[in-house]
Amino acid sequence: MARGARRTTTNATYLSAWPQWVDHCRRRGVPALAFVTPGSALMGEREAFFQDYLATRWRGGLGWNGLRGIRSAVRAAHSNHGYPSPTDGPLVSLIVRTAKLEGPPVQQDDPATPQLLRVLMSSARLPRRLGADRPGGLDHLRDIVLLLVHFGMRSFDSLASDDGGLNAGGLRYRDVRLYDLDGKAEVDPCGLRRADAVLISLRKSKTQEQAEQRLVLAAVPGSRNAALCPVAAARRIQCRAKAWRRREGELLCQVGPRGGGRSGRAGQWRPLRRAEAADLIKDAAKRAGVATPGSKWASHSAKGGGTTWLRAARYDDDYVGMMFRWSDPSRKMVRYYGRASLEMWAELRDEYAAQHRRFWDMDVTVPRRFDTAADPRPGTR
Repeated sequence: MARGARRTTTNATYLSAWPQWVDHCRRRGVPALAFVTPGSALMGEREAFFQDYLATRWRGGLGWNGLRGIRSAVRAAHSNHGYPSPTDGPLVSLIVRTAKLEGPPVQQDDPATPQLLRVLMSSARLPRRLGADRPGGLDHLRDIVLLLVHFGMRSFDSLASDDGGLNAGGLRYRDVRLYDLDGKAEVDPCGLRRADAVLISLRKSKTQEQAEQRLVLAAVPGSRNAALCPVAAARRIQCRAKAWRRREGELLCQVGPRGGGRSGRAGQWRPLRRAEAADLIKDAAKRAGVATPGSKWASHSAKGGGTTWLRAARYDDDYVGMMFRWSDPSRKMVRYYGRASLEMWAELRDEYAAQHRRFWDMDVTVPRRFDTAADPRPGTR
């Protein structure tokens, strides 16, 4: 069985794709797993065999995503056993890429823009029951969605899977810190001292194993979107944790008064799931009047919304790509990754002061992501 997947959805893909590959090999008398010397004639035969399998599945109607799943499952199984994988043949990438180009376009999730988020924070409700049995459950989910938007996080970073499975690498309370940049000091979330930035530590990503630290500034006082401030959301999250007696090392997405189910009766906590975040965003879209028959709302709409919001405020694409971990960010990202000093963060605040003011007074109402080739313009209120 192909193992080692980090995501529940990825694991499900492996569990589906791997037995199909095993059955294909068995019917043709070829071992599904075998140690073959890279570059040898035998490896060439195995690569050609795998390429033929992919091409057959493609001709049979399997789409781009399914072909990628097969390749990943077979590669992971070989890697788990320390074997060279036959999935790197010269035609494999061509087959997958052609399937993507010739297949129907992938529908992007519509972005959770400021207009939608204001409704989400003020009046949106979940169609499915949430929070009635746990104090603050809905409020907690709203604040997590705000962090997803402002930090460009995947929902996987801070929410449970749709089946309730918890991600061991997910965001914890200790990973969310408040800072006073002028005073160059960390701020007690439940204290009176002013905080003008929130920093999170992402300990895992799809492409990096090292922890990343990234910081977002507070809303400009009196701005149109002040109610969407990530610093205020982080304060509420941390104060809620104290009231619930949560431990610093516990996952952000667990709702309830007790920690991890270890210090009380069963059922004293429950996870907030990605599907619930998607439901909340969908409800907000309907209430905001931006939902259309062709629109698509999901938990990933948070990341798309933050990207749209930043680009509309004229942040440069290198900064947006770095901040939200989109593909192919420039070398400029090195300046922001790692354990940056508070002095550096203060300098960046001054560097982007104009964009920051524009960002917080902007209303983006277009229910789609801006195309990278387009010239994004703010919508009207």
